[in-house]
Amino acid sequence: MAEKSKKPRLRFKGFTETWEQREVRNTFKITRGYVLAATKTSNTKSDKTPYPVYSSQTKDNGLMGYYSDYLFDTAITWTTDGANAGTVRFRDGKFYCTNVCGVLLSENGFSNKMVAEALNLVAWKYVSKVGNPKLMNNVMGEIEIVIPSTIEEQTVISQLFDKIDYLITLHQRKYDKFVAIKKALLEKMFPRDGKNVPEIRFKGFTETWEQCKLGNIGKARSGIGFPDEEQGGKVGVPFYKVSDMNCYGNEVEMIVSNNYVTQDQIARKRWHPIEQLPAMFFAKVGAAVMLNRKRLVRFPFLLDNNTMAYSLDNAVWNTDFAKAIFNKINLPSLVQVGALPSYNASDVEAMEILLPAMSEQSKIGTLFTYLDNLITLHQRQLERLKNIKSALLEKMFV
Repeated sequence: MAEKSKKPRLRFKGFTETWEQREVRNTFKITRGYVLAATKTSNTKSDKTPYPVYSSQTKDNGLMGYYSDYLFDTAITWTTDGANAGTVRFRDGKFYCTNVCGVLLSENGFSNKMVAEALNLVAWKYVSKVGNPKLMNNVMGEIEIVIPSTIEEQTVISQLFDKIDYLITLHQRKYDKFVAIKKALLEKMFPRDGKNVPEIRFKGFTETWEQCKLGNIGKARSGIGFPDEEQGGKVGVPFYKVSDMNCYGNEVEMIVSNNYVTQDQIARKRWHPIEQLPAMFFAKVGAAVMLNRKRLVRFPFLLDNNTMAYSLDNAVWNTDFAKAIFNKINLPSLVQVGALPSYNASDVEAMEILLPAMSEQSKIGTLFTYLDNLITLHQRQLERLKNIKSALLEKMFV
């Protein structure tokens, strides 16, 4: 390896030494965890079960519960087989891990966050893809990583990534919490099947909800063909596709588009933008239908022929309430078994819902908009922090 490639592009002030190339087997003792029956673990930490138990490196760092004993005290682990094979984590403190975890033990200070991150960058390349993905002990031992020659530089890098990971975990937990709260409230604040009032409501509301067909309180319409040669515009009226729901800013409402069309294009192609607003936007054909995603649109727009819009009758709908209740509407239920997932406007308009008075809609809509804003806030913070971490990993590691 060339000398210049053993130094990262970005470093903390005061560190100039060349980094070292090391083989894992010459740096760590390589072992693995042991089988532990799930019935022996507790879901909560207590004096009787104080030690975390880790399995594969999945959500929540692979935490599967707590146990009365521990196997290791501060080490690096990785998943040896399965979908997450090759994913590496640093474990600080005493812990137990199952037999799907390989473990790297060190007595010279090399078991830290920085080394785990360096190894995580390359370990996936050594995963066997034949059959069940695997990264066994002998293969892990052959992996070479380039790391700082001093514990001091390893430590300051570890501390930085500890802080970033803490913030990522914090926002992930808040995001998950608000998603769970929203899901629970969607169940309780809208009538269940066979009922005409919800389980919980705002104080002062006692009236039964009215059953309505969507076609009687709004209008559904399908999109149109969008020729390739007309695409790519940056100004004008947005021309939405299914993929636009993935754009940053479009988590709840359609704000931006990958394609815009001018008034000249609209006149030449005799297109008719949807101006009965607001409207709900969603997929109508293909695999995207099964995702059951909907977005609110407040401004005139066009939509392609893989999508559909449902315009709200403002005399009977509160816009924020519509956003919430469309989260409950199961559009995939309209899909016929065995066919390419799809439905048409008449299918949507034939669906029946229960609708409360406008004043109650307003209260419910305000609550769910507040929750949506919190969910979006933490989702964006998560993406931002993950992007920051990714950029730092690229520049601070060799």
